[in-house]
Amino acid sequence: MEKIDNMVKLPYNKRWEIEFFTYSDGKCPVDLFLRELNNKKLISKILMYIDLLEAEGTNLREPHSKYLKDGIFELRINYASVFARILYFYTRDTKIILTNAFFKKVIRHQ
Repeated sequence: MEKIDNMVKLPYNKRWEIEFFTYSDGKCPVDLFLRELNNKKLISKILMYIDLLEAEGTNLREPHSKYLKDGIFELRINYASVFARILYFYTRDTKIILTNAFFKKVIRHQ
């Protein structure tokens, strides 16, 4: 591994592992979000972004990923006029935990 700009860069063939956060009662917010969607193209794009996150890990930057605060990042999926967000964090090993998903409301000021 080499360090670049204070970030650890894994060898290219090393992939991150995506996990969906699940409550003790078995509910998984990101899975529920995906199952409630009825737009196959949007679902496909979200899954493509999750795959991209898994491949790139900490190297994924804006516009696809944005650091929020306290170790929390958001995966930013824009499709047509829909803005989906998935919150996630990194563990000390090569895991990425997806915690919540939602649609961002856009308020345009005139």
